[in-house]
Amino acid sequence: MIPPMKSKFQKRILGFAIIIAALLAYSAPVRAAEFFSEPSSIFVRPDQRFLITFYLRSEQSVNAIESKIAYPTDLLDLEDIRDGDSLIGLWVEKPKQETAGLVSYSGIIPDGYQGPKAPLLALVFKAKHEGDGLIRLPENTVLLNDGNGSRTTSTAAQISIRISKTAPVLPNADSILNGRLEDHEPPEAFTISLSHDSNLFDGKLVALFATQDKGSGIDHYVVYESARKIEPGTILPNEWRIAESPYVLIDQTGKSYVYVKAIDKSGNERVAVFSPLGPPFYKAFWFYGILSLFAIILILIFVRKKREKT
Repeated sequence: MIPPMKSKFQKRILGFAIIIAALLAYSAPVRAAEFFSEPSSIFVRPDQRFLITFYLRSEQSVNAIESKIAYPTDLLDLEDIRDGDSLIGLWVEKPKQETAGLVSYSGIIPDGYQGPKAPLLALVFKAKHEGDGLIRLPENTVLLNDGNGSRTTSTAAQISIRISKTAPVLPNADSILNGRLEDHEPPEAFTISLSHDSNLFDGKLVALFATQDKGSGIDHYVVYESARKIEPGTILPNEWRIAESPYVLIDQTGKSYVYVKAIDKSGNERVAVFSPLGPPFYKAFWFYGILSLFAIILILIFVRKKREKT
């Protein structure tokens, strides 16, 4: 039996359904990354301080981020930037106020990240006077952890700000905002490596270093170079040089000891040392080889002399 032919109307509906399905499949790519904050909106009184933490949500593994945060300078004063608990393990550009009303940062996540919520940084603001405004993330770049650094799509939620004398007082605001004062832990241990690239710094030798501080966050690094090994505690304060990684070394031969001190925002310190030499001679394999050879020579001389006497 021959099946009945579809009517023109049925064919038209089927055609539209196929077209719509194709358009939806094309126009709805996977939202790989999302920038969001807690809280998602702010309602405070004038002169009140508050903290906003920015997070990343990612449906795919990502390993590099660049972002900018814009805030209304007529309503808010930026008092502090905190990155101590950040997902970002290596800062390309540490969070900083690039211009009035704009905070920028970029960094790398060495092992990649895929998950529902990971902190990026936190900002402490002080409300100026009554009014309404928005905190926006106008520029965001996210790269996939795919070995090619492929750029992926991302979205960013805006944060509404309302400053009013009728707003309630934020509970435990002082303890939250001043929490970094309780940080007594030094930055995490780290290492220093030397490298040079003909395309960077005219091919000069540079020191590479980076660490994290999960309390108050890294404030800055200082560097000292020495032709001989010394105790870091004997280096005078004015002998340290404020530096960032990569740091162009003064001694381009690579034969100096390089000391790097990481200092967090609470004043805690951690020092790393790069030694241009190998292990002490008494721990090296060649030392034991020479010692064994010398012992064999002594034994042979002793045996020869004993034979001569007999």
